[in-house]
Amino acid sequence: MNLVKLIPLLTLFVLSAAAQELGKVNIASLSSRIRINQKTPSVQFSWKIKNEGRAQLQTSYRILISKDESELKPDGKLVWDSQRVDSFQALYVDYTGPALETGTYYWKAQLTSSNKETGAWSKHSSFVIPEKEIAKNTQIPKVRTIGSFQCSDASLNEIFKKSIASRKKNLIASPSFEPGGKPWGAPIQLTARGYAFEADLADYYATWLKKFLASVDKDKLFPAMVSPNKKYKPAPGYSEAGLMVPFALWQLNGDASLLDDVFQPAVNYVGMLKKNDPSFSGKAFAENRGDFGHLDDPTSPEFLSLCFFALDCRMLAEMATARGHLPYITQHHTWFANIQKGFQKTFLNEKSQLTEKSQTAQILALRYGLLPPNAKQPTADALAARLKKEGLKAGIFGTAAILPVLSWTDHHEQAIALAKSFTEEDSEPSDVALASTSEWMMSFLAGFNHQTPGFKTSRISPFIPNDGSITHVRASHETPYGTLAIDWKTTETGLKAKITIPPNTTSKISLPGVKEAIVSEAGKPLDQAIGCQMIKQLPGRKEIIAQSGTYHFEVKNQK
Repeated sequence: MNLVKLIPLLTLFVLSAAAQELGKVNIASLSSRIRINQKTPSVQFSWKIKNEGRAQLQTSYRILISKDESELKPDGKLVWDSQRVDSFQALYVDYTGPALETGTYYWKAQLTSSNKETGAWSKHSSFVIPEKEIAKNTQIPKVRTIGSFQCSDASLNEIFKKSIASRKKNLIASPSFEPGGKPWGAPIQLTARGYAFEADLADYYATWLKKFLASVDKDKLFPAMVSPNKKYKPAPGYSEAGLMVPFALWQLNGDASLLDDVFQPAVNYVGMLKKNDPSFSGKAFAENRGDFGHLDDPTSPEFLSLCFFALDCRMLAEMATARGHLPYITQHHTWFANIQKGFQKTFLNEKSQLTEKSQTAQILALRYGLLPPNAKQPTADALAARLKKEGLKAGIFGTAAILPVLSWTDHHEQAIALAKSFTEEDSEPSDVALASTSEWMMSFLAGFNHQTPGFKTSRISPFIPNDGSITHVRASHETPYGTLAIDWKTTETGLKAKITIPPNTTSKISLPGVKEAIVSEAGKPLDQAIGCQMIKQLPGRKEIIAQSGTYHFEVKNQK
């Protein structure tokens, strides 16, 4: 559904009571960025709204720009007045005025809320249009921390700290991803999302992506890795960094500009995969690096090639949808459907069981949606049984996906136990294990999930173990709109959860609770709460829709 249509629809749910108490929409901070192309610079504007109550929703904006700070007013000498624009957009708003010359410009903005109230003009900010030769000088910015996690289990807290240390070690000053001269480094495609939950790395990865795209070979295939000292051949699962990194960043921060840079090269790359395997049956290509780090549990190159071909098609279909490339939406959805059929014909027997025997094969088949419905739970149960018997034998590809696969398939307690095992005295977790565990803790234990890129609409759905192994989680993530936060703890009768949703966003909150459970907010029945409303009961969960603000929910199960 189109986001512009979605937000008013959600508003109908949550504004049923005391609309006069809705929050205003005054601006807390402004930011701008300059991009230099061959002819003219382009400017984009973003802002965050002050957290001043609940249900803060921007419905329009107005931007003023002047060369003179004193003229920055509606009747002043302006370079550009956007006039009032009816829009929910608050990130990367394009400048559409006359061409800008080199120099300093001042700007400010004003917003209108959903109840038609116009906020105050923001404080002014400035940006500089540089000389082109200066603009070409790329520097890696300092990394800003944007994520935190703490829970009742000390070993998981240690994992999060080690993941931060891993990121600092691996994301070295020049993003070649060969720390210490080691040829493998930390596989960027498998650590990017976990690291990006912890820190603002958009500019860092943008610098890496330019180097990556400059290394595309004559056959339009992506390299396995980028290095200043060596050219790497393509390899399934490793070359996917060119899609997985910008896709992960876009999903978390809402910045689609990386998609513009990578989209056509990615289309060319996946087109070559299709040319290599026109029957979608699993045909290895280029160099076989395999599932690096596995413990005598290899996965065939044919299996890996088809799995990552499937993943590429799914990501490209979403990218094409975001950028409005209709032919590519249809093409890559169709290719993915053909891959599913080819996968099931090639790698499943007549009982819908995998013929590929590795743990990684089981994990990727589940993670990338390649199994028929009747094979999903049996495969997950078989994987869980193997893990109990053998321990984790998968290499980097299986390790990166194992925890979400277990949690999604009703083996959440086993996922927690496996994550804890990474801190055992005789265990030295890999960078992939650290980053993927950090991501899993934020996505499952804290429950932070985006429904639209950048968390404009989010889903907060904490997975709470039934065995009491985790009783308390406190986490936060700085989204482009503000801080998303949760502080939940189990009680004798159910659960208490303090949840903060950033201004100008909407969230679907899913809390565990049986059908008979009573949900309250700040001690009052939910139907008396401002800015939120119960929408449905799912098996074992209460679904609540809410606009921005801080909420204090309690779920009490009836005895």
